[in-house]
Amino acid sequence: MIIKCFGACVAYVICVGDVWSAFLRKEYVGEYYSSRGFISFLTAVAFVCLMLPLSLPKHINSLRYVSLVGVSFILLFVLGVIVHSCAAIAQPDFDNGGLVYFQSGENALRGMGLFMFAYLCQSNMFEVWNEMRPAPTVRRMEVEGFIGMLICTVLYWFSGLFGYLEFGENIRPSLLSMYTPTKNIFFAFAYCGIVVKLCVAFALHVLPCRDAIYHLIEWNLETLLRNKNIAFCASLSLLSLLLGLLIPNISVVFGLLGSFAGGFVGFIFPALFFMYCGGFTVEAVGYQDFYGAYALLISGVIVVCFGTTVTIYNYF
Repeated sequence: MIIKCFGACVAYVICVGDVWSAFLRKEYVGEYYSSRGFISFLTAVAFVCLMLPLSLPKHINSLRYVSLVGVSFILLFVLGVIVHSCAAIAQPDFDNGGLVYFQSGENALRGMGLFMFAYLCQSNMFEVWNEMRPAPTVRRMEVEGFIGMLICTVLYWFSGLFGYLEFGENIRPSLLSMYTPTKNIFFAFAYCGIVVKLCVAFALHVLPCRDAIYHLIEWNLETLLRNKNIAFCASLSLLSLLLGLLIPNISVVFGLLGSFAGGFVGFIFPALFFMYCGGFTVEAVGYQDFYGAYALLISGVIVVCFGTTVTIYNYF
């Protein structure tokens, strides 16, 4: 969990840099303002102004309003992707370089890590459960988790489909780098909101990373001094900022996190916990849960082995 959450923080720092890169294209602002050094400076400014302050509270409930604002801008961005794609496809001279409908071999496995990371919501489940009002229940958690994942799925499908239809084989690792907000006021507005959402996502991964470390070193979050918590979170955030500025390709981070950490967090560990918590027999849990646990475990091993190997092979 520490690896997954900390790596995600690094990835979101890279995402913020991608947003600045989209604003500061060389052909519009010149070589200096489009340089990696200047973009790193703006990323550090966003870190100091938004990422760091949002990462310091003890409870995830403190982020609910700013998170709602960020999600609203994500909806706006996806709408912009759909409209922009339809307008481009309608042009008589449209050419996206061609589409690939099916992949084979290592190319088919290349996106496994990214796909896994996209659905790794487990890191915030304990914080949400502990702060759920009124009293938390398993049924409420199931319903809210299902609704949240359904919304994410719809947004993933629409942005991925229409983005690929427009750009085809010319697509880059980050869809944020495919548009020019300086020429489109709609995207300029959406990108500013996406920076807020990325900063919130950064904070939402700092908190469970912090909690996991506190658990290992036996620190109690509720009784911990406020200044001590702030100092620890600030150090963790600063380290992720430094790594995010050094790593240029977000697909590398997402791929490794999804395939390696995601395989354990989402597949292997849940199956093993269920098997070893006691009473794991066909008579006690039923055929569906008994063989389903083994299927989950085997799937996790496949994801970790093949996903991690393909990511390392393609990017290193």
